[in-house]
Amino acid sequence: MNSNILLESFVTSVLSAINLVPGIKAVKRARRYRFAIDVALVACAVRTAYLVDAIVLSQDAAMVLLNILYERFHARRTRLPSFVLVPASGLPRLLEQPPTSVIDALDWFNTEIVSRQPVHTHAALSFTLAELDLAPDVLVPLAAILLDYPVAYVPESSDTHAFLADVPLDVYACSISGPASLCCPEARHVFLQFSCPAQVGLAHSETLSPRAITAVLRRTFEARLPGDSADMDVHWSVRTLDRVAL
Repeated sequence: MNSNILLESFVTSVLSAINLVPGIKAVKRARRYRFAIDVALVACAVRTAYLVDAIVLSQDAAMVLLNILYERFHARRTRLPSFVLVPASGLPRLLEQPPTSVIDALDWFNTEIVSRQPVHTHAALSFTLAELDLAPDVLVPLAAILLDYPVAYVPESSDTHAFLADVPLDVYACSISGPASLCCPEARHVFLQFSCPAQVGLAHSETLSPRAITAVLRRTFEARLPGDSADMDVHWSVRTLDRVAL
């Protein structure tokens, strides 16, 4: 089956679920569509997680939506891709060893969330990273890893606000076509965007050059996308910013 058709069925189901959540219809149509596509990509195991930014839901509304989605979709699992850690301050470089605290957090996540698949209950449907009470040097890379970023930044000091200021960055954006029959407001939907210091890419060209990272992204998501995945596109550009939001 064509990936766009199968994804469309997921998006349609998510949209219908969204409309059952009180107050959600007041959200602009374009935002609802972006939200539905991103949630559908998680539901069909193309992505491990999604950072909700298109719609702000209360905790109660979020649980209503999660309960509806859990009843509609069978459990699908993704495998976290490999990743590297880059300090968010100082000279752009790779960390030789992941911080023990980050490894411990990943172990906890695997034990408490991934391995405990709910069967007769909706327990552990979701959790918020804030509940873990983690320091920024753990919270930031953990979120990046769960969001499938091949490069995760690690803030080394909470006092630093201008992370990677004026540092040339390789910026990657993965996109797919929005389901045409649903009249999506945007022709293409960017579902993943992240950066890597260009200097790091040059120093580790075999694994972190634009060509290498683009190939990894294609392998990762083409294997996850249902059906024909030729529709996926990876766009690379170089940008220099005043600061990078973590």
